[in-house]
Amino acid sequence: MRGRGLIVGVDIGMTTAIALLDLNGNFIGLKSQKEFPQHEMQQFIQSHGQPVLFTTDVTKAPVGISKLAASFNVRAETPQKDLGRREKGELASVFLKKLNKTPENFHEVSALAAAIVCYNKHESKFRKVERQLSERGVFERVEEIKKKVLYGISVNRVLEGRG
Repeated sequence: MRGRGLIVGVDIGMTTAIALLDLNGNFIGLKSQKEFPQHEMQQFIQSHGQPVLFTTDVTKAPVGISKLAASFNVRAETPQKDLGRREKGELASVFLKKLNKTPENFHEVSALAAAIVCYNKHESKFRKVERQLSERGVFERVEEIKKKVLYGISVNRVLEGRG
């Protein structure tokens, strides 16, 4: 997996929104479009990095999200519970306020909230990878190893060349 790793939040429908966070939880991009063709979604995502996980705001991922994830050969994750409108609004508002950005519509809010929840779920795992690599003096491989750890490969295994 080459390029900056991305967590891709997607709200799919007549208007589809995509939110991109890197594996440090930084905002990378946000876009929505009515009747967003899959190839344009793929181009938008690829222009910012390499998707590692796709996610949505509901526990049952819509087929379109699963297809989009499959087109990159990565998995789609869903939250433990459907995210409510208020929760999504609060998550996105706090996050975007720091960046002085405003979403164009609620689809963008939903996609961003999904990405934030997914990142938060994995954040402790990412911090553990950072600590381990810092202690070993191989921090330059942090991006590569975070991507692999998300798929269940241990830091030791990657460093030994077995992952």
